[in-house]
Amino acid sequence: MLNSAVIAHKAGELDRAEAQYQQVLKSSPQEFDALSLLGTLLSQKRDFSRGLDYLRSAFKLRPQSPNVLLNMGLCLQELGRDAEALGAFENGLKLKPDSPEFLRGKALALQRLQKHAEALQCHETMAAKGFCTTQDDINHGICLYELGRYDESLAKLAKAGRVEPENAALLYNTGRCLLKLGRLDAALAALDASLKLDANEKKTLIAKAETAREMGNSALALETIDRVIGLEPANSFARGLKASLLLDLGRKPEAAIIFRDLAKRNEMIGDALQNLA
Repeated sequence: MLNSAVIAHKAGELDRAEAQYQQVLKSSPQEFDALSLLGTLLSQKRDFSRGLDYLRSAFKLRPQSPNVLLNMGLCLQELGRDAEALGAFENGLKLKPDSPEFLRGKALALQRLQKHAEALQCHETMAAKGFCTTQDDINHGICLYELGRYDESLAKLAKAGRVEPENAALLYNTGRCLLKLGRLDAALAALDASLKLDANEKKTLIAKAETAREMGNSALALETIDRVIGLEPANSFARGLKASLLLDLGRKPEAAIIFRDLAKRNEMIGDALQNLA
């Protein structure tokens, strides 16, 4: 039955494989392979909580299994539990110090935990060992951006762009990097290219609004930020930026309404009260 489940799993027949793994575990609850593979299968089906439960059970049986540690880390990452994911990836690296999968997972976990200097060390190790995918180069570029190393970030993103030029995340990060470097026309072009691929990506729209404002085009910035608010009416950053843009355009009563509302909701209260004053 276990062999049949594995064959179905490899063939992409996930529901059938899941049922067969469950059948194996009814008669053999401590069957490591069934627990491990069922956990992996459930994560493939994006049922990360249940998948993690089975992987933890497998981990108790074999705490030195790199595959179980890797899949636990990936599940935890998908669940937003980055500190726990980091622990799983670090334990995995003790077993397989040169594993690109564990290095990649550790780097992303560190970036999400705002530990960019440590994440950069992982990226540099992967680059030195020739492990990097295009996505790794993008994440490396993002890490450099967060550390304020904009020229290096742009160079790393350009490397990724030579392989995968039509990547919305790549173009967004290129655009915000160019914005930091004051290359406003190029920044706007990159952000517009990103929006052609993903028209409703809120962070890209916000970056476009900020770029348009820097260019002195408050009308375009306001039009763009209104798109964000249409997608997410409660976005306090977008509403604060809209109020600031209204202030730029001399529309003070409209701006005051938004600033008062943000202050009452205790959202961005310092900026809201300062701008209201």
